[in-house]
Amino acid sequence: MKRIVIIFLLLFLAVKPVAALEATGSAEQATSAGTLSIEAVTKQDITERTSAVKGRLEGYLDQKKLGKVDWHNFLQIGIRQAVSKGVSANTIVLVLLFPLVAGLIAAARHLIGLTGFGIFVPAMLSVAFVATGIKVGIIMFAV
Repeated sequence: MKRIVIIFLLLFLAVKPVAALEATGSAEQATSAGTLSIEAVTKQDITERTSAVKGRLEGYLDQKKLGKVDWHNFLQIGIRQAVSKGVSANTIVLVLLFPLVAGLIAAARHLIGLTGFGIFVPAMLSVAFVATGIKVGIIMFAV
């Protein structure tokens, strides 16, 4: 086993970059038809605030009167602070809907017999990482 490891290490460490000293004939005759042009494709990001129109959540938060922190309004105050710091309302809705969807899948699994966590967990993690950013997503995943 040690011999195999030593052979692989020597093979990988002995690799050197290869450089051509002069161009071949086909390289000199290349035309612009062979080059590719890259076009920028813009996709709509549902987690970004792009319009001045307020969504349902932001409108609801503006309608409700803000009082002191209590057992029945701590979530509203937290959402309000997150929106004021620049977090999109769509991102907040996505993060808050994850436990609800997980509860529905768990109920369907126990009551009906459906399985679904094998597909749900990777999808949930990918959406959370996209919505919150990779650093914050990893911190949330670790907690």
